[in-house]
Amino acid sequence: MSVEINQAVAQSGRRKFKSLRWWMLALFLLGVTVNYITRNSLGILAPELKSSLNMSTEQYAWVVASFQLAYTVFQPICGWLIDVIGLKMGFLICAGIWAVVCMLHAGAGSWLQLAILRFFMGGAEAAATPANAKAISDWFRKRSGRSPPAGRASVSPSAPCWRRRSLSSLTSPSAGRGRSCSPAGWR
Repeated sequence: MSVEINQAVAQSGRRKFKSLRWWMLALFLLGVTVNYITRNSLGILAPELKSSLNMSTEQYAWVVASFQLAYTVFQPICGWLIDVIGLKMGFLICAGIWAVVCMLHAGAGSWLQLAILRFFMGGAEAAATPANAKAISDWFRKRSGRSPPAGRASVSPSAPCWRRRSLSSLTSPSAGRGRSCSPAGWR
């Protein structure tokens, strides 16, 4: 339905806000940024959580693994859900679950409770990638098979690493082996 509305507005040529689609892209970028901040905050809090919840390193690993498992399993499920019930309703449901689970993290009293909450958080966060891809494809016209923002978002972070690796392999077979591809230490 949202595609039909967007197409009707585009055909009529009467938009209330100029370049609204770029504002939508900025809104989704903000959402993904908050998503990544909450995802990585556990690593920063790990020393404090391990001492306050009396967690061993193995138990902390289970907490982290539960999030990653849920994110991996639920990403295609959330994508299907968004396709079936629509972008707005699917994103609303997943964002609502995510917000409630984020609040419940404050009440976790053991590593097992934290692992369960991280599992549900991973399942809710998994909707971000398919929802953003669908929103971008709805808001931007397709050019040569994909929308420009989606292509830039998926390629740009890793492009310098590909370029360095391919150029170093052309100059010398052993030139790029074992070296990092960026100042951050990616290999």
